[in-house]
Amino acid sequence: MKNSIHLLSIVLIPLLSSAQTNEYHSLLQQGKEWNYDVAYYEGYGNDMVRKHSDFKIWIDGDTIISDKRCFKIRTSMDGVASSYLSLWYEDAFKVYYYNNITKNSFVEYDFGMTVGEDASSWGQGPFEVMRVDSVLVVQKPRKRIVLQRPDGETVPWIEGVGNPGLLEEPLGHMVSDGIVYTLLSCYENGECIFETKDFCSPPYTVDTTLDRQWHYIDKYIDNHGKGFPDMNSQQTMWTTHKKQQREGKEYDVMFYNRGITPLKEDSILVRWENGRVYAIQEDYERIFHTAGANGVSEYYPCENGEVVLYDFNVEKGDIFGNSTVSEVTVTEDAIVSRKLITLDNGHSIMEGIGSLTGGFFDYMQKPLWEKRWEGWMCCYLDAYEEQEQSVFMQNDMDIYNKIILSVFEMETKHIHKNETIYDLQGRQLHSKPAKGMYIQNGKKYVVK
Repeated sequence: MKNSIHLLSIVLIPLLSSAQTNEYHSLLQQGKEWNYDVAYYEGYGNDMVRKHSDFKIWIDGDTIISDKRCFKIRTSMDGVASSYLSLWYEDAFKVYYYNNITKNSFVEYDFGMTVGEDASSWGQGPFEVMRVDSVLVVQKPRKRIVLQRPDGETVPWIEGVGNPGLLEEPLGHMVSDGIVYTLLSCYENGECIFETKDFCSPPYTVDTTLDRQWHYIDKYIDNHGKGFPDMNSQQTMWTTHKKQQREGKEYDVMFYNRGITPLKEDSILVRWENGRVYAIQEDYERIFHTAGANGVSEYYPCENGEVVLYDFNVEKGDIFGNSTVSEVTVTEDAIVSRKLITLDNGHSIMEGIGSLTGGFFDYMQKPLWEKRWEGWMCCYLDAYEEQEQSVFMQNDMDIYNKIILSVFEMETKHIHKNETIYDLQGRQLHSKPAKGMYIQNGKKYVVK
């Protein structure tokens, strides 16, 4: 790849090998656990706010019923276990719910389905299998089935994991009751094997090696100070060895997934030259539906049919698009050391990687934070890889603490001013820590 956005120094963290396997991964097994965010409204009128709770599903033993090994599934809300128990079993790629009262079984998942098959008989259709591929889960391929309704709504299934919503609602949750379940993580024997962002993973093939991969996620902070991800605002981008020529210039084909339900897929041509990153303007405007009287040029410089997404040659005080460069520094960290540019709109972009906030392509179109659902939202880079090796992750640098801090500074300034204490990850504390850093009234403090 032509990449003049040089890396000053870098330590790559090797990932495990991705060996091909035809092994079927069971959804039901001892030691399995699913963790969710549950979003809902509480209160009435002007007092109505968006609230979030922690919901958990886990397998609590098994039993034999009619020669079937049925697993006992239990649930808890905010740490309080429910007395509710359901029985499920698995047979020949199908996962069944067993009603112990009627003695009837119902298919919940069928991981043996192929493209074109219809799942409408399950009561929420028509849902047709639009794609079957594989994604890497703990560096081993597992089947991904994507179901789609005629209106474009999609639901992905991952073998051994389930769907992005509630486990027992495989075709998606009907939100008439105002409650939305979002799968945050799936565990096997205490090990996290899957997170929400992984539903948007690039399709895996034996012969394809990813050159680079980015994953961005929107995080909301509600009125109770609880943060949670929005699965339908996620962005995953990646490049392979695929190139295209356009008017004498060579471009990398950058593939783009956004959201989960529905899953929006596209590609855009991008090239790197002399410290700048360019994208085809026509493609950019098609994908991102750029608003504003002057289209994309209202946010970014445009030259000869190309959008200048990044310019790492800028200095403090320079104008870039509709923003001004407020700071240029070189980060010093055990993981990476490279140029970091901060714009006066609050966004930060890093040499060799791109935006740390707002999305790779559309960071200039997004405020650093904005009001949503009576709460506050920010978008940030969650993970970045080169040659399938981890380079940059959310917790690698203090910059993410600064991003989180800025959200709470704006929150205390514009919503309310109080003495609530938070840790650097935005979690509310009930007292000052005996040692370490914390945030109170929008300011960072250190207890030694």
